[in-house]
Amino acid sequence: MLNGRPVARAISIPFVFQPNFTHPLEQALSRAVFVEPGAPPVPAESLPRIPEPIKRAWPRYPEELRGTRTKGSAVLSFVIAPDGRPINPEVISTSHPSFELPALLSVLALQFAPIVDANGKPLWVSMLLRYEFDESMLKEQDKESERRIVVPRSALPPTKVTPANRFIRPPRPPS
Repeated sequence: MLNGRPVARAISIPFVFQPNFTHPLEQALSRAVFVEPGAPPVPAESLPRIPEPIKRAWPRYPEELRGTRTKGSAVLSFVIAPDGRPINPEVISTSHPSFELPALLSVLALQFAPIVDANGKPLWVSMLLRYEFDESMLKEQDKESERRIVVPRSALPPTKVTPANRFIRPPRPPS
């Protein structure tokens, strides 16, 4: 104030905005999901053998589509880190938006054996994966929910994945 009157003054208040944002997928899994690879990823197709997961995970058919007989697929890309965990998942295409989240969660639940080059150096590997969705999956999911109480998942037979198609498909229920 000057002589009892207000005076305009420019002041500077130091302020740094640092949002603490954690992606919902990282919160759900309690691990880093979106990571900058330490080296350019090698395409899986260029390896002598297509990487196969040592721990498999199949997507759950979305409950909101129950009764609609909606069939479809979701194609995702991701990078296999040197420790064998999938990182940086990205939905490339999907036939229905409800298939995105189950497909993402399934990809992130996979585990691969560490991949190394001829010299034993760990590799970052980029890969595509396709999941098929069909309402008949619900019957298997319901059966699996019942089995979970009695039979551990490790006791279930492994699903065959053929390296020729380079895609992992969920098992079809017996007809």
